[in-house]
Amino acid sequence: MISPLLICGFLGAGKTTLLSGLLASNFLQNKKVALLINDFGALPVDAALIPEGDHYIAKINKGNIFCVCVKTDLLKSFEYIISEIKPDYLLIEATGVAEPSDFSSLLQTDFLKEKFDACSTVCVVDALNFPKLSKILTALSVQVGVADTVIINKIDLVGKDTVSDVRSSIVKLNPSAKIYESVKCGIEFDKILESKVKPAGRSSCSLCEAAPEYTETYEFRSNSKISKREFYEFLDKFRNDILRAKGIIDFDGEQLFIEVVNGVVSSTRREDLKLETGFLSAVSFVLLKSKAKEFYETVTLFTK
Repeated sequence: MISPLLICGFLGAGKTTLLSGLLASNFLQNKKVALLINDFGALPVDAALIPEGDHYIAKINKGNIFCVCVKTDLLKSFEYIISEIKPDYLLIEATGVAEPSDFSSLLQTDFLKEKFDACSTVCVVDALNFPKLSKILTALSVQVGVADTVIINKIDLVGKDTVSDVRSSIVKLNPSAKIYESVKCGIEFDKILESKVKPAGRSSCSLCEAAPEYTETYEFRSNSKISKREFYEFLDKFRNDILRAKGIIDFDGEQLFIEVVNGVVSSTRREDLKLETGFLSAVSFVLLKSKAKEFYETVTLFTK
């Protein structure tokens, strides 16, 4: 039987960091592992960030895995993993805008139930942004509500009172979940992988019909020269409207990995990161739909 683990959590919470840590853990040494990565945009950024190793990676980039629009692709990936890869563990990273229902129910239908063990679900919560975002984005509450385990991440960026408030909010949403606190998702991974206890009172699985209505996804790709000053001015202009952005920008030969998490911009030199897009610069954006028109009209102004 294949042991599946679903990792969910809002954009920028630390899902890819958790997944990378799991792959490096002693618990998975000498285990055969398959990954299913569900990026929020068409660019396979998360898959490119996963450390190289002896594991199979399947990518679904056309929509979130809980949407009917990708159900066929999802089932094909499961079929291939079952018949060809035959792993001990299947680690699934859902897109951050997903509003999952009980994913384990999907794995226990048709031919899948004979191949998959009970599914564990881990939700990564961003302690810095959860108090604000949980009030306006329903996806966060849904993600927490379906989890067996919730990891309150980035506790080093907030005070003890904030961590306590976040924990209280999680308990109200899901009193049965195990809760851990972490910095950069540094926890004992065996506790997650061995957890199979399902909280009571969940609804049956139903795939959502579309992406959340309040978001818009945009893929920026360019081989043109990018002005660093104008690019950062552009990010600053829309910092309160961009929920998440990540990708590579080539500033005249200087390649930087760019991330935006709820208004906070960071960049690091990553000449080793290859997105295989055929473009020098490629970034995925998730933004508030109310600002989409202005965003589209502005996004190309920093290219020359």
